[in-house]
Amino acid sequence: MLVSIGMPVYNGEKYIRQALDSLLAQDYENFELIISDNASTDRTAEICLDYVAKDKRVKYHRNETNLGALKNFNQVVNLSRGKYFLWAADHDLWHSTFISRCVSVLEQDSEIVLAYARTRLISIDGTDLGLTPDVIDTRGMPAFRRYLDIIWNLSWCNMIYGVIRRKVLCDEVWDRENIVSWDHAVLAALALRGTFAQIPEPLFFRRQNRPDEDPETYKRRVLYNELLHAHLKIITRAPIGFLEKLYLGILTRVCFIDRFGVRYPSMRHRLFEAIVNRFPQLFWLFKTKSFLADPWQRRIFPQHQWLLKIVKRKKPESILEAGCGFGRNLDWLIKQGIKPASLTGVDISSRLLAQARLPKQVSLIQDNVLSLKFKDNSFALVFTHGLLMHLSPRQLPKALAELVRVSKKYLIMIEEIRTRPRQLNYFTWAHDYDKMIKTLPLKVLIKKIGKYSLVWYLLKK
Repeated sequence: MLVSIGMPVYNGEKYIRQALDSLLAQDYENFELIISDNASTDRTAEICLDYVAKDKRVKYHRNETNLGALKNFNQVVNLSRGKYFLWAADHDLWHSTFISRCVSVLEQDSEIVLAYARTRLISIDGTDLGLTPDVIDTRGMPAFRRYLDIIWNLSWCNMIYGVIRRKVLCDEVWDRENIVSWDHAVLAALALRGTFAQIPEPLFFRRQNRPDEDPETYKRRVLYNELLHAHLKIITRAPIGFLEKLYLGILTRVCFIDRFGVRYPSMRHRLFEAIVNRFPQLFWLFKTKSFLADPWQRRIFPQHQWLLKIVKRKKPESILEAGCGFGRNLDWLIKQGIKPASLTGVDISSRLLAQARLPKQVSLIQDNVLSLKFKDNSFALVFTHGLLMHLSPRQLPKALAELVRVSKKYLIMIEEIRTRPRQLNYFTWAHDYDKMIKTLPLKVLIKKIGKYSLVWYLLKK
């Protein structure tokens, strides 16, 4: 079966030789490699023509003017003719069995529209940065559940660089408007038409082409309002019933309000926002008991029990949660009978704090963990639950120093750990907390490592 590989490129002279060599070394040889050069101004054209002369499977097309990234990505699809299609970035690498393994999976099950492998992240110089955390496999799920699994759990979009059934891709499954993060929309559309299959071995090596981008920069780059509208258009064209379309339209709005902070101008849209804002606890309770639950939310309960056990044992007279969101953890502690003299939560997001529905004795303050407004030794116990993983390695030392400063005695951290700092996805980082703790005036009383690289610390000043 012919596989079409589409490589959109612009000024890719630095890595394109490595990428082309990696693709031409595949053990699956029945493919065409279509390069669409978006009017590069470097040596990209010269390099590509050299490969065209050496291998008849390589085809080179050059745009007279720069069409923009999305149109160039679309163009390689339009120029292709294979049964299967693979987008290939000009800076990534592939194991020699990548295509053959993916094609084998697709040939075995006609319900699968996309096959991809686990991904290893590599640095700009090729250093291995470890496995990326994406583990989405939707085989056996109905269409609406596949779609919800994608919009709630997708962070890395590595599967966009998997092998896709070209016919499904060409059936106008997504709106070809020039939106940022179009890959999210493409994957949502594909999810409504078939299943995704993940090969557990890491056969794809994705180069970290934006190593210095922090979470806030990424959020500013992605226009989630436009992405939401693209998702709603996808739903209207999906081969599902009217009630399912209505249901998915509502839950898509809920997702974009809760996960990405989308705001709506119209009264009709504000109604959906109001429901999520007015009943956040009910919403999360629903999420964690249904297929909508994301993996992080399903995994928090053992940590909660451990946190409760420590708090009951130490009986701190004052507690601070840094990064409290809308107060779900604080609310849970109160309902378990924890009533210290002072209970405080801080979060950088005023929107989340406004959603909190907590008793009056809880103080909620908008503040930045990098420069807390409290005096030294203000709280007997300070704890974080999934806060520090959102800070970059450059921000982490300052945040930890602030948490230690305002803590009088104990510090609890429930976070994600790796052997060395690295970016997990656009929103989270995995740090070497052991190394950081050694630089601070802290004694490790308890260190507990759970599943999924989660670590729970009880530290004493």
